[in-house]
Amino acid sequence: MMYTQPTASLPKGCFFSITAFFFFALTGLFLHGASLYGASSFTATFITYLVSTAILTPYALIKGVKSTLGTERIGYHFLRAGYGIIAMLLYAYAMRRIPVMNATLLFNTAPLFIPIFGIYLLKQSVSFGDWLTILVGFIGITLVIHPDAATLENPSDIYGLLSGAFLAIAFIYIKKLNATEPPFRIVYYFITLSTLMMIPFAFSLAEMPSWHSVGMSVGAAVSLVLMQLFLTKAYSYAKPSKIGIFQYSTVIFVGLIEWQIWGIRPSLLEVAGFLLIACAGSSMIMKSNHTTPDSYR
Repeated sequence: MMYTQPTASLPKGCFFSITAFFFFALTGLFLHGASLYGASSFTATFITYLVSTAILTPYALIKGVKSTLGTERIGYHFLRAGYGIIAMLLYAYAMRRIPVMNATLLFNTAPLFIPIFGIYLLKQSVSFGDWLTILVGFIGITLVIHPDAATLENPSDIYGLLSGAFLAIAFIYIKKLNATEPPFRIVYYFITLSTLMMIPFAFSLAEMPSWHSVGMSVGAAVSLVLMQLFLTKAYSYAKPSKIGIFQYSTVIFVGLIEWQIWGIRPSLLEVAGFLLIACAGSSMIMKSNHTTPDSYR
């Protein structure tokens, strides 16, 4: 069954998109806060997704089990969830060791990787102009990471970049799901399957968290659910090529909040890198309707 979009409205799409990415900025900051109170990246992420599942499940039951869970593409849902949760765990891990703004920026390099992986997963070609755009983006990544010998000893920036790469693969599977799956079903399967995938590891990787870290993780869960719902709403009003650029507002929100709370400010080189990545990524989003997803994370 095809999913029917409501009447298009660019202003509404922009509003809901910016609101969604503000809540994703809060998700990252809450996860970082949980780590400051001693929770490991895995524990904070697991609690976040477990609570998110608990929040979404009653709504899913109200909508009806058949309309929520009825799918013939469970394989793609598993692949989307698997790559998506790896991306989120790498993002959470990177945030413990580098500024949250840097980790968030590297997480949002996904649009640069989508055309590359699309060659193999979607059998699509990449134009010379797109390769130049990707090159500009990777120059920006170099300015943010500024790799040297110490990078090998503390590869946190590399983990952040890998989070963007895995997110790109998750995006491609969302593209495959969008033709037949309504947005809420994609979101619900992602959250619940991600939680289920982490449960076997929880017994060995998770530790008893403090109440403060639990509170921060719950905050991340609420923010993540609101982000998903607002972004689903945004993409029901406007195409990703029109409003996808706003995903980089997440980095701005994180940078401003991180500056106010922890007094961390990016260097001029990092700002230059951000501008190059944002311009290149936004260009790829606006030019690539065929590879950019209609849902997020």
